[in-house]
Amino acid sequence: MPRKNLILGLLVVLNLVLLSAVVIRAVDDRPAFAQQANISSSNYLAVTAQIENDLDALYLIDVADRRLYMVVPSKGGRPTQLQGLASRDLNDDFRVQVTP
Repeated sequence: MPRKNLILGLLVVLNLVLLSAVVIRAVDDRPAFAQQANISSSNYLAVTAQIENDLDALYLIDVADRRLYMVVPSKGGRPTQLQGLASRDLNDDFRVQVTP
């Protein structure tokens, strides 16, 4: 009888350890860090950002044409299919005069 209780106790402890490992792994949310890039040799910059709780966007900056494009994954489409949502002319954005 004591041997059965010992085995049962060890199994309960093992289950608790495994359950805590699963919970810690599920809760662990590590941030992503961008890498530095030399933009003089490239005409594009890419930056990701979270725009909704479960939706990320990819911002593409065309350095040569000075335009910003925003794309997101297509809903209901293949995971690798992107849909363009918006674009901006950065020349217009930086041409605005700021009054003191």
